[in-house]
Amino acid sequence: MFNFSPNCVTDVFKNRRGRWTRVRIWSRMDLGTCRRYDLFVTTPNNKPIEDFQCVEFDMVRTPEMDELENLFNDGLVYTEEDVDKILSNFNIIETSDTVVENVNKAFGDINDRKARVKDKSWDELL
Repeated sequence: MFNFSPNCVTDVFKNRRGRWTRVRIWSRMDLGTCRRYDLFVTTPNNKPIEDFQCVEFDMVRTPEMDELENLFNDGLVYTEEDVDKILSNFNIIETSDTVVENVNKAFGDINDRKARVKDKSWDELL
């Protein structure tokens, strides 16, 4: 990504319950394919943020998920029992990580968040 020069900037002023607020995301926008490639992140006064971590989420599509999506998108209304019956026929992959564990990996646990804001003034937090 370092061969690109940015031609687009996205200013993030407030990120609900997130670690990073008031940042600028510098990107390369390919208008031919409508794809955006994030390059680096800075503070509002263009100082690089060295310890910024990008988190990518991968989703594995299965035929069962496609079938369930088609059932929901066909316009019919299903009861909760119908959905449970349909889901019981699928081989759902269980992962060891829960949603809370994934969020803690991405944003840190409560002690980490408290440590980050311990020495901050109210102006820096707002």
